[in-house]
Formats: sequence, C-alpha cells, structure tokens
Amino acid sequence: MEMIDLQGSRILVVDDNTANLGVLFNYLDRSGLTVLVCQDAETAVELVATERPDIVLLDVMLPGMSGFDACRMLKSNPEHAEIPVIFISALSDLDDKVEGFKAGGVDYITKPFQQEEVLARIRAHVTIRRQQERLEELNATKDRFFSIIAHDLRGSFGGILTAVDLIRRSHEQLTPELLNELADNLHHSAETTYRLLENLLEWARLQQNSSEYNPENLEPVPVILEIVDVYRLAAEQKRIDLSTTIEADDEFVADRGMFSAVMRNLVNNALKFTREGGTVNVSVSRLDGMLGFTVRDTGVGISPSDREKLFRVDKKITSVGTNGEKGTGLGLLLVKEYVKKNRGDVAVETEPGVGTAITVTFPAAELPMQ
Repeated sequence: MEMIDLQGSRILVVDDNTANLGVLFNYLDRSGLTVLVCQDAETAVELVATERPDIVLLDVMLPGMSGFDACRMLKSNPEHAEIPVIFISALSDLDDKVEGFKAGGVDYITKPFQQEEVLARIRAHVTIRRQQERLEELNATKDRFFSIIAHDLRGSFGGILTAVDLIRRSHEQLTPELLNELADNLHHSAETTYRLLENLLEWARLQQNSSEYNPENLEPVPVILEIVDVYRLAAEQKRIDLSTTIEADDEFVADRGMFSAVMRNLVNNALKFTREGGTVNVSVSRLDGMLGFTVRDTGVGISPSDREKLFRVDKKITSVGTNGEKGTGLGLLLVKEYVKKNRGDVAVETEPGVGTAITVTFPAAELPMQ
C-alpha cells in the first residue's frame, strides 16, 4: 500500500492536557498537516460537523463527555461516521482498548507516546480512508456506466426484435420494398450493437491493463488515407465532402491498432453529426514535437452541457446523429484512453450549430520510445 502525502490534510486533536496538545500541535504542524485543537468532547463533536477533518486524534479522559461517548456520537451521524478516530490515552488496560474499538475507533495509542509512531498511524489511516473513498467513487462510476450500457443495449436489441417479429408474423403480406427497409433497419441495429460491444470489450481490456501496446514508427499519409477510404462510401451516402489536408508528413510513434481505432471513432462521429452537404476534413500538422491529427466538421456542434460529459465514463451524452444515428459516447472514452496510452493528448473545439474539431497528438518519431 502506497502511503499518501499528508500535506494539507486536516486533523482534529482533542486533549485536555495543554502540554500534550502543544507537543502534538507543533509536531503535526511541522509535518505538513493542518491542525485543529480543542480540549473537550462537546467542542470536538461541533468541530467535526463544521470543519470536516480527515481524521480525529481523541483523548479518552476528558471533562464532561468521555472520548468513548464522543466517538459513539460521531459514528451515529451518517454525515461524518466515516471519519477515522484514533484514541490516544493513558488508559492502557486491554478492556479500555477493546472499549475504544467498540466505540468505533480505528486505532488506540497509549501515553506516553512517540511522536513518530503517532504520525505513522495517522498516515496509515488517512491513506486507508482515501483509498476507501476512491474505491467507493469507482464503484459508483462503474454502476452508472453499466446502467448506461444496459440501456443502450436494450434499445438496440429492441429494434432488432421488433423488426424480426414483424417479419415472422407478416412476411407473406410484406412487399419487397418493406422487406428491404426492415432488412436495412436490422443491419443498422446489429451494426450499432456490435460496435458497442466491441468498444466495451476493448475498454474493459484497457481498464485491466490487458490491452497490448506495441508502438512503432508510422507514416501519417498512408494510415490516414486508409482510414478515410473506409468511410468514403458513408460520406457519399450523406453527400458529405470528406477530405484530407497534410501539412506534415513526419513519422510518428504509436500503436497502429490504437491509432486506427482513435481516428475511426473521430471520423465516424464527425460523419454522424454532420448534415447532408456538409464537410469533414482530416488534417495532419506539426505541434511542438508532436504530430497533431485534427478531424474538423461542419456538423451540429456540441452543447456546453454535453461538452462537460465528453470522455467521462459516468455521464451519458444523449445527442443523436443527423440521420437519427445513436451512440453511447464509449468511442470517445476509447479515444481518450488510447491517446493517453500513446503519450498524447486530446483537445476539443466546438460551437453548437457551427461544428466541432477534435485534435489528438502523438509523439514525433525522433522522440525516444518508452
């Protein structure tokens, strides 16, 4: 377990002994913590509610309410029940220590104490708490993400099932034209579902660090022309002018498969959100020791609210393409992950009703590969 830097962490020290309080304050303050102090349990409970410290160092024998009772009160309130409490007391009997843990304490230090030991225990428990918070955040994000995926899969399969059911029940009455239309709808729904599952599996591999990364020197012109050719027919079907602008032909370093996936997702999105008669341009330029690849369209643009959701796993972008095409935004998550893995960056320029330009950068070939 990697211990965190305590710089700026907030600790509340509660002790009615002024000398102990002074020693702890000076040592912890020099160690980079923000130290709050008080000398009774009632004030401690109030300070926890208002100041939200990262951890509490609590004496047991206090005037009025005991430290044990104060801890029980803190743990009974969901607002701050997760804040770790370390008891520090002259009471050293086993029964006292057990009582401290029953009250909700995470640790028990006996007086006289060693300053280094106190700091080490504080660091350990703040680290544990931060990791718990991170895990809770990741679990919540995962739940929201899979809820989004399940919703989109249900929608895709719903379209497939509706079309198949209509063919099954009424195929003898359907005209060839209607059958062709249903077949087109089936193909579109199946293609959308396959792309979603393919992106989902690749994203999962990235999260598990099981996606192979094989960087090599690539020439931009052949790989860009190859990707543009893949989408030429789709562009023609929407009467979109799909073009390229090559301002730099320096070799760059990237995993070929990851780079292709990045550019395919960007070009596909640009075509999806550009109206008939619009333009999509893929350009290559030199940017401060990097090679920049920009996909610029004259599409619908991205609203400020949706722009904040880009590249976030826990947020769903509800926009549909100009021909009703649907997506989950998972492709853009892959773009971000792949570019990051290839030591690059992503930048977005957009204006609703005008269009969007997304630039991804990859290291130029003269930079040493890592």
